[in-house]
Amino acid sequence: MLSARKRGKAISRRQLMVGGATLAAGGAALFASAGTSKAASASSIDEVVAKAQISELRRMYGRATDLLGAGKDHDHFGEDGTLSTEIKHYIARNIYRRIFTEDATISASGGALTGVGPDDWADKVAAALGAFSATQHMLGTQLVEITALPDDVRGGGGAIMQSYLNALHEFSPGGNIGIYRGTYFDKVRYTPEVGWQIYDMNLVLTSWETREHGAQAEG
Repeated sequence: MLSARKRGKAISRRQLMVGGATLAAGGAALFASAGTSKAASASSIDEVVAKAQISELRRMYGRATDLLGAGKDHDHFGEDGTLSTEIKHYIARNIYRRIFTEDATISASGGALTGVGPDDWADKVAAALGAFSATQHMLGTQLVEITALPDDVRGGGGAIMQSYLNALHEFSPGGNIGIYRGTYFDKVRYTPEVGWQIYDMNLVLTSWETREHGAQAEG
């Protein structure tokens, strides 16, 4: 029988074969572990990207809503740095169509304002904010929970999002300011060739107050 010497003891061919098989199995396990690690890493990256894209929907909403609320344009279109109401509303509607599904159910202030779909909601918001000379919707904390990552072909992605709101409403240039605080609760889904969209939105009022320009908050 062929053998090898190690520390004065004979190692048989059978022992060498068993040892080789063990090493091979260990190597395969390492490769499988590396593959699993890469898959987990890719999944984590996909989730980070999805959360960023979903959070952007709410920020886009703030932009569109301020355009409907006669907010000053900060991109300085036009010779006087403002946009016409028609152009503002046109831009706002297109943003709403991107961030909301066609059948989205939308409500605010405990159901005092409701709508279905982006165009209906744009009409409701424009009418509700028409009394103000300017608005500014500012977002604070945003929390996104992914319930399912999407498939680029079949879709199927889902998520929920919660966003804090602090919105200023100017009644007239230089006049009193209404401050609206609340929380957006959104349900989001993924549609191939469109991306993430909100299909259910509920804005819950936390508080409302009116201040004069330049007034300091107490406390």
